[in-house]
Amino acid sequence: NILRYIYDMGRGQGKTKKSGSPVALRRRPSRPTPRPGECRPVLMSLSPVWSEKILDGSKTIELRRTRSGCEKNSPIIIYTSFPRKRIDGKCRVERVLNLPLSELWEKTKHGCGCTEEEFYEYFKGKESGYGIVLEDVERIDPVELPFDGPQSFRYLFDDEDDQKAVLDLIGFSS
Repeated sequence: NILRYIYDMGRGQGKTKKSGSPVALRRRPSRPTPRPGECRPVLMSLSPVWSEKILDGSKTIELRRTRSGCEKNSPIIIYTSFPRKRIDGKCRVERVLNLPLSELWEKTKHGCGCTEEEFYEYFKGKESGYGIVLEDVERIDPVELPFDGPQSFRYLFDDEDDQKAVLDLIGFSS
């Protein structure tokens, strides 16, 4: 991992908001996007409301506006976002649905954990969406990440020490 100091005054990148002093940014090596059918562990960020619904079994389908890196049998690590900022569970992908919204609603309405109004509001501006059907959901003792959590999702790789430690701890290492 390479630490770089960024001094781009024009755009303010790499500066703290308060002091304006440079901060170290960690640059990750570029990784190829998994090919269709390739299962990589996915760290998926969920708000506390949705995370809890998945972990208590009342939500079995995660809705996404984009593919979110999941394939059948992909391991998913459930990262609960602010204010918790921790891993609370794990599961696997049973299948991924990519359908026009009316069909997606009909197939997911009993497992998506939201109302029809919330569903269409979430997908506003989209013609189709994704439903990630989850299986083998398991709540685990909370785990703090040794790195920043993702905005939506991120792949985890066992050749990076901090990510390997997380995969080992929750039982998803290769």
